[in-house]
Amino acid sequence: MAFAVDNAEAFTAALTQAEWECVADVVGSRDRTEVYERAAAADEQEIGMLTGCLGKEALVMMFQAELLEATGPLSAESSACIRDNLGSIPSHGYSFENLVEFIATQTAGFAVVVSCLNEDEWKSGPLNMGLGEYDPDGFACVVDKLGGPAGYGEAYAALQFGGGGTAVFDAHDACGVAFDSSGSDAPTLQDYPGPGEGEALAFYDGLDQGERDCMDSAGVGVTAIGMMLGHSQPIDERDVAAAVGCLGDEAVTVLFMMSLTGLPGGEVAGFAGCLSEEIPAERIRNVLAPPDGTRNPAEGLALGLEAQEVFSYCMTAGN
Repeated sequence: MAFAVDNAEAFTAALTQAEWECVADVVGSRDRTEVYERAAAADEQEIGMLTGCLGKEALVMMFQAELLEATGPLSAESSACIRDNLGSIPSHGYSFENLVEFIATQTAGFAVVVSCLNEDEWKSGPLNMGLGEYDPDGFACVVDKLGGPAGYGEAYAALQFGGGGTAVFDAHDACGVAFDSSGSDAPTLQDYPGPGEGEALAFYDGLDQGERDCMDSAGVGVTAIGMMLGHSQPIDERDVAAAVGCLGDEAVTVLFMMSLTGLPGGEVAGFAGCLSEEIPAERIRNVLAPPDGTRNPAEGLALGLEAQEVFSYCMTAGN
């Protein structure tokens, strides 16, 4: 079931003939290495075209790559279970046109994969990703309480984007399963746990005195930073705007990149100058706290993808 998405031959070999031909047509090449490299560097429009080429199985393998690579090759039983349950994943959500819908669909795929793992696979994957000890009945209970994989995905997307999410806590309570406030028990935008809670305090301590005083006066101190980094419940948009308004350009850039990469602030700060040359802090501010108060998920995702590419360039250039 799993294949290594960082390997061109393995990736393209896992596609059906129809999927391969469609992907090759999108990138305009039949060379497998070139197809993979150009697909990996695709822009937002091309990614949408590429995902349109793939069936659910390939999409699940692609967007759950970190989990599947951690588990290693799955047993025949687990692979069959995943294939049998692909129908419970929304077929329209693997698109970047609607970020909330994309995260919901991605998380539904996560639920399907995790539900099918045996104990050894769980210990290799979910346990190391922070999901907790092997408890298939408890996980199944939570998924069922939320209405199956699709409902699980929708509930976690609502929790992540601040549109509610109390159903998640209710389901965990009803099933007697502890809820990990780090959010690592379901995929996020970056598909890996964000900076630890200690990083929020370290980031706050590293701010200028004026920035700290401003945040304290607005009531959006360390806790708000931790929430913005994704390891606690979402905060009110007004608190986000207040926090962003208190931070200088470098601090806004570092905080944004911490949330995207999962790296500690100290590792990101060294590249802040390089990052700001390509992505002005004002763009980040407008995405995190839009002047009109209305977020544009597609714009946020586009900036996130661009920022990660720029960050990779900055890291390479700095070596």
